[in-house]
Amino acid sequence: MLPGPQPSPAPFLAPDPGLVRRLGRFGRLTLPKAIRDRCGLAPGTPVLLVTQDAAIVLMRWQPGCVFCGQPETAVRFRGRPICAACLGALLRSDIR
Repeated sequence: MLPGPQPSPAPFLAPDPGLVRRLGRFGRLTLPKAIRDRCGLAPGTPVLLVTQDAAIVLMRWQPGCVFCGQPETAVRFRGRPICAACLGALLRSDIR
């Protein structure tokens, strides 16, 4: 280390060394509070689990367009999100 005071790392830029946890008997995994706090995951927050090669990725779930899946939704129709592009396509089509 260099002499003198060291700057504290930015909380979201610092590399995460990771944590090793074991799955429970029923395949459950508890996210440590430090990780939940860092990612803003409060109890009841919906999350999405996806796989990428041999990795499991967990992210906050955001409802996307029911047609294309894009997360940026402009309007809700009958309680379902529809993005502006798909809404425009629907309005241009002759759907009866």
